[in-house]
Amino acid sequence: MQFDKEIATKLKIKYDSNKSKYQNMYDYWRGKTLIDILYKEIENRSNRKAHVPYIRKFISEHVAYGLNAPITYTSASDNTECIKDIEYNVAIQKGSLDSELYKNMLIFGESYEIAYIYKDELRFRVVNPLNACVYCNTEDEAEMLLYFYTKELDDTKTVYIDCYCDEAIYHFDNSFNTVAEPTPLYFGCVPVSVARLQGGKEETLYNDISNLCDNYEAALSDMINNSGDLRDCYMKAKGMSIDDTVAEKIKEEKLLIVPAEGDVDFLIKNLPSDYMKTLLGILEDKIYQISQSVNMNEAMQSNTSSVAILSRIINLRNRIKLEQKCLGDAISNRLKLLFTYLNIAYSKNYNYRDIAINFTISVPQDDVSTANMISQLTGKLSIETGLNQLSFIQNGRKEFEKMLAEQKEIAKNSEDGITDLDKVGGTDEAN
Repeated sequence: MQFDKEIATKLKIKYDSNKSKYQNMYDYWRGKTLIDILYKEIENRSNRKAHVPYIRKFISEHVAYGLNAPITYTSASDNTECIKDIEYNVAIQKGSLDSELYKNMLIFGESYEIAYIYKDELRFRVVNPLNACVYCNTEDEAEMLLYFYTKELDDTKTVYIDCYCDEAIYHFDNSFNTVAEPTPLYFGCVPVSVARLQGGKEETLYNDISNLCDNYEAALSDMINNSGDLRDCYMKAKGMSIDDTVAEKIKEEKLLIVPAEGDVDFLIKNLPSDYMKTLLGILEDKIYQISQSVNMNEAMQSNTSSVAILSRIINLRNRIKLEQKCLGDAISNRLKLLFTYLNIAYSKNYNYRDIAINFTISVPQDDVSTANMISQLTGKLSIETGLNQLSFIQNGRKEFEKMLAEQKEIAKNSEDGITDLDKVGGTDEAN
């Protein structure tokens, strides 16, 4: 899409109207919740507030499970040169690129990745709905993106807008007044990849459990403050009167002289001693249930095998696999942009549809059972496919090529009369 000021203006209105919602989502991720605003404080009493950042904990777990093992790429046409070019260009990116894209997708329900040229190399930068807004077509392809930013050391704090279109990046201030000449683009499309959960922000952990987290923090804060000053009790005085001045003095000095005919006691809620503990347990259990997470701090039964652990986290694994598919859509578009760049810069012709993006969930694997299954499929399963099923193999093709190279070297050494394996490769590894 070429630049259209009417669409850009509507996009900015959408960004402004949604920004507060996305800011709340970001605040919950960093542990700033409604308890800071809504928790009722009582003067001259304990008013401590407990923060329990469950949302950040769960998002960190999802990213660790989903991306701790590197993403690998395979070519359906067995194009090894294409895979080498992908791996080279992945290596020059920031190591946190994929995890940053994944994390922002989980926080906001969607995140964006902008492709740009830096020192004659293709680079990618992750932005999110707090500083960008995208307009997509029915195929979820970016047609226009507005990127909002301020300039460092600019005391005026002026907000600028970069508008990404098919042919160029247009540079405006916050009122769409031109501040610089357009920067040409050569991708033939908007160089933006969109990572979006299937349900968008409605499918985020914030939408699922933020209310439960609010109640958990409120109950925990009450429990903490009760231990500090008997928050739920009232003083009961019999046969005597206490005016406001005396009441304030009692609060400060914790001392009260009672006449012989008087009596002082506390009127408190008659609750079971484990009431708060039970309430917190119920809330915590609901938080884990709704988020489809597993409390790994709970003691397991005697069976602690990898199979038992995998069975325990099956719902979490399924949710992460769905998230990986959403992330994979953005990475597939990243490859499309990369191949366009390689075609323009180096006349290399690759098809992004030829590349399979492989995720490995970082959980305990029963490799012994997998290896036994692979051995039973000898002759019916390719070695590369079999190797890719093992958790400690990152790239089945490379591992297969290394095995062939080692076998050729061993065969050559046998022909030359070398039988000491320590000398394979031309050096004596024993020394």
